[in-house]
Amino acid sequence: QQDYNQINENIKIILENRYESFFQTLLSHSLGAFNDCYQDYINFNDEKYPYIFIVGFKISSFLGDLKRAQYLKLILLKNKNNTEKDLLLRYLTNDCFSAVGYVKSDIRYQLGNALIKMEIIKTFQILYREKKQNKLLREHPIGNLDLKSCSDYYESLECKKHLSYQLGDLILKAHQNRYKGAYFILPYKIYMLYKNFKYKKGK
Repeated sequence: QQDYNQINENIKIILENRYESFFQTLLSHSLGAFNDCYQDYINFNDEKYPYIFIVGFKISSFLGDLKRAQYLKLILLKNKNNTEKDLLLRYLTNDCFSAVGYVKSDIRYQLGNALIKMEIIKTFQILYREKKQNKLLREHPIGNLDLKSCSDYYESLECKKHLSYQLGDLILKAHQNRYKGAYFILPYKIYMLYKNFKYKKGK
């Protein structure tokens, strides 16, 4: 806890003095150097340390996971007074949005990617996190996103053709219809999808 206090205070000072350069180094100019620590911030869930939350929010936005960013924002502002909210809202803007990142952070892409890597337990963790987030986001929806305004919009359309995204779409639909027996025919659908994907790739 003492470490969190110190980290939170250090981040507060950094944001007050060099906000732009800090996030440029951490995100757009990082060249993947900090990818390993991103998940620590994204999954942080103790609102007593708001500035750690802000970093998680910014990383989620940068990766295109606006659903996670909105969730962190709602949790962070939940029990704050107006003065505290105004102070924190200065930093809670989606100013580094990527259409490709949005598609790759979609639950479909994550589920498919986990299956390809044979991380079966992770698929259930992803579904659980999605359920938890959706419960709160139903009351505070993100709204419609205009992906066409993003410079990488057409690249994001190609991402939806990736095997990861298409596999994840099958898994999500099966999960949504699990009480109708959808899981029983899922292996066959996965087999056919993979077969067709390989055929198209080989043409």
